[in-house]
Amino acid sequence: MEKLKQLYAAAFGSEPTEVSQLPGAGSNRRYFRLSGAGGCLAGTLGCDAAENRAFISLAGALSKIGVSVPEVVAVSDDSMAYLQTWADGTSLYDYLGRCRHSGVYDDEAMEVLRSVMRDLAVIHSAPDGSIDYSVTVPVAEFSEDVVMWDLNHFKYCFLKVTGTGFDEAALERDLRALAAQMAVAPGDGFMYRDFQSRNIMVSPSLGRVYIDFQGGYRGPAAYDVVAFLWQSRARYPEAVREVLLKVYCEARGFDDAGTSAFRARLPLFRLLRTLQTLGTYGLRGLVERKQMFADSIPSAIEQLRSLPQEVTGRFPELSRIISSLPDAASGSGGSNGEPLTVTVGSFSYKRGFPADPSGNGGGFVFDCRAVHNPGRYDRFKSLTGRDREVVEFLEREPEASAFIGHAEALVDASVGRYVERGFTSLSVWFGCTGGQHRSVYFAELMARHLKEAYPMIVIRLIHREQAIDCCFNESQKVFAGDF
Repeated sequence: MEKLKQLYAAAFGSEPTEVSQLPGAGSNRRYFRLSGAGGCLAGTLGCDAAENRAFISLAGALSKIGVSVPEVVAVSDDSMAYLQTWADGTSLYDYLGRCRHSGVYDDEAMEVLRSVMRDLAVIHSAPDGSIDYSVTVPVAEFSEDVVMWDLNHFKYCFLKVTGTGFDEAALERDLRALAAQMAVAPGDGFMYRDFQSRNIMVSPSLGRVYIDFQGGYRGPAAYDVVAFLWQSRARYPEAVREVLLKVYCEARGFDDAGTSAFRARLPLFRLLRTLQTLGTYGLRGLVERKQMFADSIPSAIEQLRSLPQEVTGRFPELSRIISSLPDAASGSGGSNGEPLTVTVGSFSYKRGFPADPSGNGGGFVFDCRAVHNPGRYDRFKSLTGRDREVVEFLEREPEASAFIGHAEALVDASVGRYVERGFTSLSVWFGCTGGQHRSVYFAELMARHLKEAYPMIVIRLIHREQAIDCCFNESQKVFAGDF
């Protein structure tokens, strides 16, 4: 971190007044936010100087051809640390969360996605000489060896780690046959390699920002298109994929024959990319215990199962392995197609914790007793958190708004993953002293929030101390504020 502080001081004459570490993801790089006289910057501490030099070179090259990227402001002498302009905003994956939950991609979301595909076409159309492939890592160009690295990643980091049985010799023949077929794909230009929604920022100040292209090199454009449109966790509807694929082909200037030829290459790249992705999920999720990656495995398996048989059927042992992998909902309780049911409830700590009717033994319990208690006042003693007077009292309490905001953020993260993984049950309980005012109020707010954010789930609302147990539907008026 001292290196980043020194870089900041050298660039702006004084050290940053505030430095905070940012969450990491799939790589071992560490990211920081630095603020001070020079404004807000993003700092990176890398563990590979060659990879850092590649990033710095590519950032400059992409900016020159018109792609919106953060500017590299300062670099340490050993290339192990660098500063960039701060890209405010959110990842495209998070930005599209509302669309995934509702299944509706509105005009605003579609325009952002179209602009991303046009930017990808710009990257793939970079003029000869605009990118220095001598610095790209780990290689300068896509090849059969590169494909085998990805396929062995799948074999050793997913199949071996999960204990999936396979015929070693037969699988090796299939993987080498796949690698040989992939290696003949034309190298259209710069291949971003990990072009997916988590690596794209929707930023008010900088536009779409591409931030993680250390592994890029010359290669086939089809790989990037597949990596984006068939990203397993993104779950773009087929109609959306079709629109975006058309936008990309038009931006590249393909005629009908060129478009048909490009489309014909996509299924094999889908197979390769998904196998590579499963290898990464196995390493990061199952070996390194990073839950986000482990949670993504079922979606990737579902992607493999959706491939046409004429593609996977060319590789008999690989096809057999794919068919033997568990269903996307395996182990999640959702194999029978049931929707997720979230039980939201209130209870009194005086009567103990609520029973778990699902048998899962998991979920959230939020303690509301730090919030100002309406029950201390005579005028509220006969009322509950469902009554207007109590609702208005708690709405005026600042800590109540902060409390439910934090609770919703925690629960949203779990609900999103539970839906993706096919789970069928989650509980969210709120407890207070009597189970009458605060806990009831917060349970009602949480139930309404979840139903609005995730219309596909079932909400079971329980107020234990009021003997209320009902399932919410759009015709019922059971939530706080519905008067």
